[in-house]
Amino acid sequence: MFQDAISCSLELLGLEGLQVEEGDRFRLPDLQAKRGSDPRWTPTLDTLRPPPQGGKRDFQWRKTSAIRPITFNAPEGIDESVVHLHLSHRLVQRLLGRFTSQGFVYDDLSRACLATADDSIPRVVLLARLAVFGPQASRLHEEILTITARWSPASQRSAPLTPFGRDGEARTMELLEKNLSPAARREVPADVRAQLLASLVKDVEELHAHLQPRGEESLNDARRRLAARGETEANELSRILIDQKKRVTAELAKYRDQPQLELGLNDDEQRQKQNDIQYWQDWLANVEGDLDREPPRIRNFYTVKSHRIEPVGLVYLWPSAS
Repeated sequence: MFQDAISCSLELLGLEGLQVEEGDRFRLPDLQAKRGSDPRWTPTLDTLRPPPQGGKRDFQWRKTSAIRPITFNAPEGIDESVVHLHLSHRLVQRLLGRFTSQGFVYDDLSRACLATADDSIPRVVLLARLAVFGPQASRLHEEILTITARWSPASQRSAPLTPFGRDGEARTMELLEKNLSPAARREVPADVRAQLLASLVKDVEELHAHLQPRGEESLNDARRRLAARGETEANELSRILIDQKKRVTAELAKYRDQPQLELGLNDDEQRQKQNDIQYWQDWLANVEGDLDREPPRIRNFYTVKSHRIEPVGLVYLWPSAS
């Protein structure tokens, strides 16, 4: 899915998707030709080149240093011939930013998608996004929510669309992942496309009624996991500070009880040792305050202050045999 998202974003830029080069290595399209003249892309493209020998990132270096292949798996050992892409990499942040920051508001992103599936019944999937925020609007968690149902023409419904149970939803998502690739596309008759398009607004309204309960369930789960993470990190920081306090106290006691350890040191070494002792004393004077302030600060960082649940798209899975 990570690889597919990167390919999709590249295609939205008017480029080809990722191409397999060798094993788990992929070749990027010609980003340099497409975006190299845009100064805002220069730092991003620089992360894909081999590091300069002299440390100077100039025109000549960019001219002679080709963009390297990428991989989504961490290389074994140090391998500067390939770039490991992860969620925090500058290129990934740039390419996925259009999805994570503003969702489906761009003109080149579609709210509705139609795919065919090797199945006997038409299905519909409402895709929604849960975004969870902490203090100062920091983004703590984000996930995609799905509401799946068997689709039927609005004129034939005696009741609103009803979401599938666990098994039906699992089957629908399996079909969705299998049949959204370009290789799985099959033509859908124009009359079917028109019928689905006319039903789209009503389908969103009926499925949206089930979104809030699903979103609240996921939100409560996210709260629990975030609180647990905050507690774990706060306790770990307390442990580190307490262990460090013991080591620093023992080191100071050693020089206080054994002054002969400073014998034989030259003037520079004496000054350095005195600086170290002064630093340790200052650190010990502040560590109790850190123990009082920092663990609660970490717990508070993972406290949910607000959230947003919003629909981002609708997918129809039409039986390929119909």
